Amino acid sequence: MLAVIWTASFLTAFSQDTLTLEKAIEIGLENNYTIIIARNTQKIAENSNTLGNAGFLPTVDLNFNNTGNLVNTHVEYQPPTPPRDANGLRPKSIAANALVNWTIFDGFNMFITKNKLQELEKAGQTKARTDIEVTVANIINTYYSIVQQQKMMYVIQEAIGLSLQRLKLAQSMKSIGTGSEQAIYQAMVDANADSTRLLQQAALIRNAKADMNRLLAREITTSFEVRPEIPINSKLEYNDLIQKLESQNAMLLTSRANANIARYDIESYRSQYLPTIGVFGGYNYTKTQNPVSPARLNRSNGLTYGVTASMNIFTGGVTNLNVQNAKILYQSSSSQYEDTKLSLKNDLYKYYNNYLTSIQLVNIQVGNVEVARKDLNIAVGRYKLGNINDIDLRITQQKLTDAENNLLSAQFTAKTAEIELQRLSGQLLNDLQ
Repeated sequence: MLAVIWTASFLTAFSQDTLTLEKAIEIGLENNYTIIIARNTQKIAENSNTLGNAGFLPTVDLNFNNTGNLVNTHVEYQPPTPPRDANGLRPKSIAANALVNWTIFDGFNMFITKNKLQELEKAGQTKARTDIEVTVANIINTYYSIVQQQKMMYVIQEAIGLSLQRLKLAQSMKSIGTGSEQAIYQAMVDANADSTRLLQQAALIRNAKADMNRLLAREITTSFEVRPEIPINSKLEYNDLIQKLESQNAMLLTSRANANIARYDIESYRSQYLPTIGVFGGYNYTKTQNPVSPARLNRSNGLTYGVTASMNIFTGGVTNLNVQNAKILYQSSSSQYEDTKLSLKNDLYKYYNNYLTSIQLVNIQVGNVEVARKDLNIAVGRYKLGNINDIDLRITQQKLTDAENNLLSAQFTAKTAEIELQRLSGQLLNDLQ
């Protein structure tokens, strides 16, 4: 049994490098694949927000063509001119042109498109921030989950120590004739049960550390230790959190940007009612050599320029249909924004309730642990005197274990609620800086 206990302790308490929360977040921000993908998506949106992509800039095309032929010809003329045959002729032609097209008016659609691209860039930034915040929150929660599980292991180790002490007492009492063999067996059963819990707890810790390594995008079996503290900020204010949620929550900002994008879609379709005006200019060069033609060399070059204008007079009602559908989509996007805001407020309200309740429970459980520890000390003394049996002592011991576990659970719940409140209010990444 002692070997089992030592093995479990060795698996979790073996000397390893200490991973601080700050370092874990730093590694995650650099290596986590979800964050890398989010940043790449953000870069695409940023790269797309250009004047050229909006249609402000002209297009320039350059064409070049060099054609050669190998031909045989037979030409018959009016009498008395005899027919003429020519073989192996090599007529050649070269053509090159440069053309510039520039739309100078498209119903203001280029301005609308530029505004839409700016909103798409904002949406890309806030969407990336959402993914980063969720990942960072997972890293923090996983870190403190390891801390909690480690502390629970210490509680179990303490229980094992007491069980072994109880076994020793039972054996001593049996040797002097004041105890029973059944008490020894009962103490052994309880000690083995505690040892089983220790092994199970060690497995939970290893799995939690594997989850952390997965979030940090490193080898799953990487060993590390964590700092044992679970600090709790007990000064979060609900009204302040709500105000920050409405102005800084990344998911809400993304929803707002999507609504603006839908509004610009309406304006973009409406621009199709107006004419499109453009200018163009070009330079052409051609050179033709034909040994058969009376003009053996033909060369020309010059400028081309002009103005183009077009306007859709009737599109079968397609433009009107697109405008109406865009209006419906905008209404849906606006409703989605309001629904997102309401849902986020609901989440914040519930997490804040859990946060307050857990802080109160922490204070209560701290007192419970102190009382349970004193009660256990008294029970051990009474057990030595034979005033209570081993079952009563085990019940008292279990009460201390339960009180300590309840304290750890309340601390972890308070911390996870605090993290979610920081994320929902858009403060999580700010608080890390």
